[in-house]
Amino acid sequence: MFWNPIISYFRKLFHFSSKKERFEKLILNVEKQKNENNTVPFKVTKITEGGFIVEVECLKGFIQFRHMPWKYQSIRNWEAVYPKLKNKLFFCKIYKIDTSKKYYSILINAEFPQFKKAEFVENNEYKGIIISKALFAVFIDVGYHFNWKCGSHIGMLHKFSFGEIEIFDKIEIGQEFIVKYLGVNEQNHLILDNKLELRDHWFEEVKALQGKPVWVKVHKDQLGNIILMVKDKYNAILALKNVKIERAKSKLKDGEIIYCEVTGIIREKKLLRLRWDLKTEELDKQNNINQLGNIVDDEVKKKLMVIVNREEKL
Repeated sequence: MFWNPIISYFRKLFHFSSKKERFEKLILNVEKQKNENNTVPFKVTKITEGGFIVEVECLKGFIQFRHMPWKYQSIRNWEAVYPKLKNKLFFCKIYKIDTSKKYYSILINAEFPQFKKAEFVENNEYKGIIISKALFAVFIDVGYHFNWKCGSHIGMLHKFSFGEIEIFDKIEIGQEFIVKYLGVNEQNHLILDNKLELRDHWFEEVKALQGKPVWVKVHKDQLGNIILMVKDKYNAILALKNVKIERAKSKLKDGEIIYCEVTGIIREKKLLRLRWDLKTEELDKQNNINQLGNIVDDEVKKKLMVIVNREEKL
């Protein structure tokens, strides 16, 4: 055609290019980033099954949840935080490019350190997102407070911190919630509180437990971490650590009951300190079964009546 050379000349003169040419340049750039193992920014644009649709180097890409910069145990956790992640910038490396099919695909991986350290101050308030809810607590990611620039930081807020159970019942996954930071426990997990004024009331309640034997219920959170609850209300930790105790602790199951003595109170962190005596537990289990009260249901009590001796191979 007569006009083709002229059109080509003006395209070169004014740097015009077709959509196809622009797309090819973008793909070449992405391939270069992959080959050089460069770190590039990306932003989350949409949630889908198994991961996020992202924008990377002006092209659409995909990242699986398991290749995000931090991990959750459930897809529902990602669904809870997605509205707060949308259009936020993170960094990745190009994992795979496929242009052999009708629709190209770019897969990215963000599993490498890229966050600054979060500076928590005790008794300060932090804004978080409720990512999951259990019968006894909610789990809150306060990484949202730092606009995700410090990654994910999850803490547990017990239902009794809400004052009224009705308030706890209305809490929904994905909801924003402001909490008080009280520090970290021995496993370096965040200790969160709702109202600081409840602390003195809490101390008055637990003072009577010090030096007394108590039944302790075992809970496992979404990460598999063990949470000990006295009277299904007060958080606790084991004071004595030795090989036998650690082995026995590793075998505990969600909902199991152990028998301990309250040896101390960590007031500033709202924790009871416990001593777990395995031998005493076996001797006292049958004699004290009626002291369980409302801690466990009848089915668990029946099981405890049958299991008098704990046969741990330590």
